[in-house]
Amino acid sequence: ALKMTPADLSFMKTNVESELVLHKAGLFLQQPLALPVYGQMVMSNLQSVSSMAAVARFSREQLEILPGYSDFTFASITVDPDFLNGLPPPVARAVRKIAEAAALSKVLLAQALPQDKNTPFAAFAADTFDLDRDKAELEAWDGMGIDTHSLRDILQRNDKLELQDDELASDILNASDKLDSSLLFTAFENLSAAVDSAIADLRTNTFTEEFQVETDTPLGKIIVGGAGHNVYSNEAFLIIDTGGDDTYLNSAGGANGLLGRPISIVIDLGGNDQFISKQSFSQGSGVFGIGILAALGSNCTFQAKNLSQGAGFFGCGLLMTGQGKQTFEADTFCQGAGKFGAGILWQRGGDTTYKAAEMAQGFGGTSGLGLLLDETGDDSYYAG
Repeated sequence: ALKMTPADLSFMKTNVESELVLHKAGLFLQQPLALPVYGQMVMSNLQSVSSMAAVARFSREQLEILPGYSDFTFASITVDPDFLNGLPPPVARAVRKIAEAAALSKVLLAQALPQDKNTPFAAFAADTFDLDRDKAELEAWDGMGIDTHSLRDILQRNDKLELQDDELASDILNASDKLDSSLLFTAFENLSAAVDSAIADLRTNTFTEEFQVETDTPLGKIIVGGAGHNVYSNEAFLIIDTGGDDTYLNSAGGANGLLGRPISIVIDLGGNDQFISKQSFSQGSGVFGIGILAALGSNCTFQAKNLSQGAGFFGCGLLMTGQGKQTFEADTFCQGAGKFGAGILWQRGGDTTYKAAEMAQGFGGTSGLGLLLDETGDDSYYAG
């Protein structure tokens, strides 16, 4: 009726282009009718993925990041031979495989991430989490060992209206200038592939023994649990649990470079597990690092707070579940949320309940990918 043509739908920006704007964003502004085809292509690609490495590669390609160079010299992560010899052979192989991949990823992350992590994190946290009204959260972060002095200074100056308009954005963008996303995603794909391989090997075996043992490594604890009910409260670089109904009170695959734990991986092969840390930076979370939680049980409960359940900030976080009735509850920047990195929640099928506040359930921030991939089921999504 208006005699419009497809060209009339085009929208041309008049402001200066930023290197952080994806090519596809400019394309869709100029050709919005290309969006349905793109959406169908994305859905088709995701319907065919069958591994965490494939999801990691998908996230890199969506952010238009080229593969990174990974021919680095690195020292192996030493794992106590007596500890390994005491494990079932398939579990020992999985530990060795992931430790080897983590040794390379540790070097890649050291090259990829900015040296000053506290400044951009403080700016991001002050801008995102309403901490001036949540003193308990700040105190919880202090209890974890996070340095909150810069963050508290920002909050105090904000109360006094002393912050510059662009100060928080500048702190984050200055750090992004020092981020090598290619190396970050190379580390992410490397670790994801190692976890895929470990799970494939572990699943060809049956485990019946009950036990829980641990050892220390330069990257943190390695904890292995048997088929009984295990409770995990200590933070770890790697946890492998062979089955049973378990309880996780720790961050469960929450990598946090602010605390010197840039890699954290959990593989739980089955059971009706409870992930109830109720704390931030948990359950497949990457804060200046890479966190992976593969919770392959069928009826699990996940409770966390901010930046959790598949979330990445200057890092990558991935939470993958098995098929079954799963319940997820978190707050802000969670359940598939990424900024300068990737956050992925991959539910493999079943009736699922998702509850979050905001910046959640598939949220992509600047230079970030957020993906909530739910394969099947009668699901409920609530964002408050």
